[in-house]
Formats: sequence, C-alpha cells, structure tokens
Amino acid sequence: MRKQLFFILSAILILSSCSKDTPNTPPAIPPDTTTKQKLSISPDTSLLVMNATLQLTAIFTPADTLNTRIIWSSSDNNIATVNAYGTVSPVSAGTVVITGNSEIDSKVKATAVVQVLKEYDVLLTGKNFYWRNGQYKNLPGGHYDIFEGNAITLSGNDVYIAGYTVTANLWRVPTYWKNENPVQLTAEIDNVSTMATSLTVTDTSVYIAGFKSFDPGCPNNCTYEKTNAFYWKSTPAGITEIPLFDNNTAYSEANAITTTANGDVLIAGNNAFDNYYKTSRFWKNQFADSVVFSGYSSYSTASAIGIIGNDVYVAGTDGCPYTNCVAAAKLWKNNSSSVITLSRAGAEAAPTAMFIKGQDIYISGYETNAAQKRVAKFWKVNGSTVTSFDVTKGITNAIAYSVYVIDDNVFLAGFEEENDGKRIPKYWRVVGNKYVEIIPYITAADATMINAIAVKQF
Repeated sequence: MRKQLFFILSAILILSSCSKDTPNTPPAIPPDTTTKQKLSISPDTSLLVMNATLQLTAIFTPADTLNTRIIWSSSDNNIATVNAYGTVSPVSAGTVVITGNSEIDSKVKATAVVQVLKEYDVLLTGKNFYWRNGQYKNLPGGHYDIFEGNAITLSGNDVYIAGYTVTANLWRVPTYWKNENPVQLTAEIDNVSTMATSLTVTDTSVYIAGFKSFDPGCPNNCTYEKTNAFYWKSTPAGITEIPLFDNNTAYSEANAITTTANGDVLIAGNNAFDNYYKTSRFWKNQFADSVVFSGYSSYSTASAIGIIGNDVYVAGTDGCPYTNCVAAAKLWKNNSSSVITLSRAGAEAAPTAMFIKGQDIYISGYETNAAQKRVAKFWKVNGSTVTSFDVTKGITNAIAYSVYVIDDNVFLAGFEEENDGKRIPKYWRVVGNKYVEIIPYITAADATMINAIAVKQF
C-alpha cells in the first residue's frame, strides 16, 4: 500500500513540474498565414495592333493551386481594355499595364506591359492581289484578271507597283501601275515571258528593272530557257527599253533598280557567259558600264541596291554550285574589295530587298538554322556593324521578301509555312526587340506569299 501511494505521489509531482513555465521555454509560434502562391502573366511584354486582340495567360505556382480565378484590370481603358478572361483589346496607340489579381488574395498579383501600336496605311502585293489597309483589290490590265505585283514604291501621294499582266495565251507582259492604272512596257508577245521586278520614280520618270525569259530553240527544239536583263524608262513622252546583255550573255536578270542624285540609273542583278555560273553585279546606265562582285566560277546574284551619299550598296548571295556548298548573304560597297558577310558561317542565306534610312541599311531575307529551316529575318547595317533580327522561330520554312521602315517600325513581308507545307502570306512589324505577326485576309486562292510591302502615314 505504501508503494502504491509513493508511485501516485511521484506521478503527481512529475505532472505538476511539467505544467510550470520556466525562463528557458520559447513562446508559442502563431500559425503561418503567409501565402505560398505566386502569379505570373504570359506574355509579360507585348505589341498589339489595332483590330486585333491579345490573350494573356495567368500562371500560378504551385501548379496545383485550386482557386485560380483572376481579377483583371487595365491602367488606362482609353488605350486598351481587358475582359474577365484576360483578353486585351486595343483602343488607341500607347502603352498600358494590365494587372491580374488573385481573387482570394489581393497580395498575389502580376502585371504585363502592352504597347498598342500606331496605325499605318499598309500596302501589299503578290500574285493576283493588291491589299491596301485591309482591303483586297485586283490590279487591272492584261487578260483574265491575272497579274502579279513584285515591287511597290511611293512617290508623294502616288503608289507605283511593278510586276506583270498576261497575254490571251498566258505569256507575261511587264507592267507597272500608277495608282492602279496599268502601263504595259512591251507589246503582248507570245512565246516570251517578261517580268518587271523593281521600280523607282524620279520626277515624271519611272524606271523599271526586269528580264525576259524565252527558249531560243522553241518551238522546234525547246531545250534551254534563256533570260535577258532589261530596264525600261517610262516618261510622258513614251517608253525606252535598254538591254543589259550582249551576244555572249547566256543568262542575265535585273532584280533591283535605283537612281543617283545626278540622274544615273543603277541596276543590280546577275549574268552568265555560259550555261552554269552566275556573277553578281550592278550596271550603271548600260551593259558596258558594270561592276562585278563575284568570280566567274561561282554562283552569285545581286538582289537589292541602295545609295548613301556617294556610296553604292548592293546585297546578294555568293556561293558555288557544288554539292554541300552554301550561298552566303553579302553586302558589297561600291565594288568587290569592300564586302560584309551578313549570314552566319555555314548557314545558307539570301538577301531579298533593301531599305535605307539615314545611315542605316535594312536588308530582308532568310537564313537557315541548325535544323536547315529557313528563318525570315532582316539584317541592319550601320558602317561595319551588323545586327540581325528573326521574325520566325525556324520550326517551318519562311522568307521575308520585302522590307519597309517608317518611324521606329520595321515592316517585313513574305510567307511562313504551316506544318503541312502550305505557305501562308504574312507580314511582320518589329518595334525594338519585339515583333507582331499579321496575316492579312487575302481572298486570292493562289496567293502564297507577299512579294512587296510599303507603308504610309494616314
């Protein structure tokens, strides 16, 4: 009995001792009420054009967050609004901050910056379409409403387009349009296809570059198609045709044209004196006066030309016709002794057009990536400094055929393939280090690319 009482008393003493606070006991820790949720918005910076929308996505971490409802708001509804689903709609040009707040915890929030871009009058052309600021049009002339625009230039309030119409038997006729009014540069001749590729305007004179394709053996012995380069001068007094070849020329093309302040006409292109190798060059006024950029055992062509001061800049490709040989994109200044390679080593690349603004040269084109896909892009050259900007991801093939610069915007036009290989006409607008892709509504069924772009202020 005494032993039982001892154990009971001991237990009471132990319990009593444990229930007392001592100076070494830490205070109780309150429950953790700090949220562990985090929120981000994708994309966090964007460009937005008028008449389009932008979908923002709220991303919670951890990923198993149960309540992911967001309250969206715009810092300025006069620039852009946002609905309950994170869809941003533009109202006017400017920059706005879109905020997403967690519905259950206002401390959990994120922001995205959206720049609504100024509107311009955008002009596009290609096979069987002329597109101006959202409206599709046909260009008249020729037969069957068949035409193709290859180049656009602006002169004051006038819009000039170069390309071709067709004869009743579907042979191409070189044509330019002034404000949609056609001027055929040659008579309608069957068995010869002639194309206008580029044009420039000085006062009342229109200069157009192009080439004729024909087979000298046809119709009895059609074995080898031959091309001859030309340029045409169109004035109110009439049209003059100037050949850019001689009897030894087997192949030649005129791809781009410009004029100097003193009235000289400069044409960029290529020619060959055999059936295989091409040399890139530019002609000054006539065939006899030309500058050759490549060797006579290469495969080279000049596709764009421009002038800064007294210097002539010509962009083109230079490579060789052998297996596993790639063509590099190059920019020549005045002659072959001054050349800049634009493309990466080992990458196939081609410049397509040029736009000069101040001391900056913008050159559109493409360059292959590691997967051998063509990436649409432009190069910017200032002096000896070259930077480049890609507007496609290189998952499928794409090419930018034209470039136009206005204010701080770089516009490129061309195409990008879908996964099934179908070509989709597109243009891209680059501002700073961002770009936005636009797919214009073109109803021509055979429109697979945009050949040329020009942009005007409204």
